[in-house]
Amino acid sequence: MVSAASIDDTGLKAYWRFNESSGDIINQSESSADLGSSADIQITGATYEDNGSPLGTGMSFDGVDDYGVCGSSLTNFNFLHNASATWTICFWGQLTKASDKYISCTSEGGTGIGLKLGMNATDFRIYTQNGADELVATFQGSSGFIPNNTTWYFYCFRWDQDIASNNFKAIRNDNNLEQSNKTGNSPSNSNATDPMTFAKRPDLNSNYTQIALAEFSVWNRVLTDDEMTALYNGGSGKAIY
Repeated sequence: MVSAASIDDTGLKAYWRFNESSGDIINQSESSADLGSSADIQITGATYEDNGSPLGTGMSFDGVDDYGVCGSSLTNFNFLHNASATWTICFWGQLTKASDKYISCTSEGGTGIGLKLGMNATDFRIYTQNGADELVATFQGSSGFIPNNTTWYFYCFRWDQDIASNNFKAIRNDNNLEQSNKTGNSPSNSNATDPMTFAKRPDLNSNYTQIALAEFSVWNRVLTDDEMTALYNGGSGKAIY
């Protein structure tokens, strides 16, 4: 299916615009791979309608006690960490460097299974764990990958388990590419340790993150460079639908 915005939504598992004014953040994907309402985000705290984003809507988490959880399923996002993992995560974000903070996460701790997308005091980090205290996909961005200011930036992360090198590619604003290779550790086909959680560590009431998010999409395929450029839209952003 090709959307009205001319973005092919094949493989679009979840799409959160963060354009609601109250209640759950609705998964707006219409693709054949859509996770449906099981991927709606239940919000605790947080501020709706943060109009500083390029598309005029978003959500702010205060870093104190705000967070969101995608229901209770531990299977929804297994495609991010299993043996055939091929995926893309895109979003507009307003964030600054902070120690051990979380944007979205399905696992934590040495024996967790799943994905962590977040940062520490110096750089951006994203990885998947296999439950044996081992990392499978791993990326540690340079110190400048997250500019330490309150500007909105477009981020896109792509992972392909099956290619030989540069399995992980990270893009900021369509032109800041950083990449890395897989670790050699075996992925896990088991369920994630926790449901997809935003703006805090999922297994504890701690590590809350001050961040604003908009136009967050999760795909079970690797988007092309042209598709990422279309979503970035010269810095103005483009809705998938």
